[in-house]
Amino acid sequence: FYLAENQSKITAGIPLDLQEKEKSLKRELADSRGYLNELLSTGAKDQEKVDSMESEIFQQNQSLQGFIRQLESDYPRYAQLKYRPLRMTEEQVEEMIQDQNVYRWVSFYGERSLYYFLIGGGQLTWRKVAISAIEKRIETLREMLQEPQIDGAALNVYQTVSHELYQNLGLDQIPTSAHWVIIPDGPLHYIPFGALCQSDQLVDRWGQLPYVGLTKNIRYQYTLNPSRQLGSDSG
Repeated sequence: FYLAENQSKITAGIPLDLQEKEKSLKRELADSRGYLNELLSTGAKDQEKVDSMESEIFQQNQSLQGFIRQLESDYPRYAQLKYRPLRMTEEQVEEMIQDQNVYRWVSFYGERSLYYFLIGGGQLTWRKVAISAIEKRIETLREMLQEPQIDGAALNVYQTVSHELYQNLGLDQIPTSAHWVIIPDGPLHYIPFGALCQSDQLVDRWGQLPYVGLTKNIRYQYTLNPSRQLGSDSG
C-alpha cells in the first residue's frame, strides 16, 4: 500500500528538501485533523474554532495535493514508480497481519464501490461497500458539523448517522485495545473518525456521546489512490 511511496521518492531522485517539505505538510495536516477531532469530541465545542479548523484543514489539504501534483509533474519517474503495483514479501505482509497492537484500516474509494481492508490481530480481511450506502451519511455528517444544531432531535440524528458510518466502515470489528491507523481515500478524508459514535444507544446530552476518540488511539496515514494503475472502478 503506502509503503511504496518513500522508496519511489528515493529511486526517482527527489531532493531531500522536497521530501522533507512534503512530510512537513502531511504532519501539519495530521496535527490539524487531530485537533479538530479533539474539538468535536468535547460536549461543549467552540463552533468558531471548529469552523476555523475546518477551513484551515481544507487549505492545508489543497496545499498538500498541489505540492504532490507538482512533484509528479516535475519527476515523472516518481509518478511511474509510485502508482505501480506494490510487491511486498510474505514476511512483510505477515508482520503486519500478526501485529496484535496496531490495526490498519486501509480504504480505496472508487466510482461506485468502496473497498476497505483490516490488517492486524492475526488476520487480513476486506469488504466491498456500495458508495450509495455511505455517501448520504457522509454528507449528512459534514452538514451537521458545519452547521450544528443543539436540540435533542439533532443529537439523535448525529448519533444515529455517525454510528451507522462506524458500522458501515467496519470499525466495530477492531478490538477496543488496539491502536488504530486510519488510511482514508477520497471523500473519506472528510470524516472525523474520532467523532464517530461507537454505540447507537441514545443519550440526552452531547457530552454523553460515545465518541471513538475518547477511548481509541487514532493516527492517520495517507493512501495511494490506485485508480491510475487499476483503471476506474467498475463497481
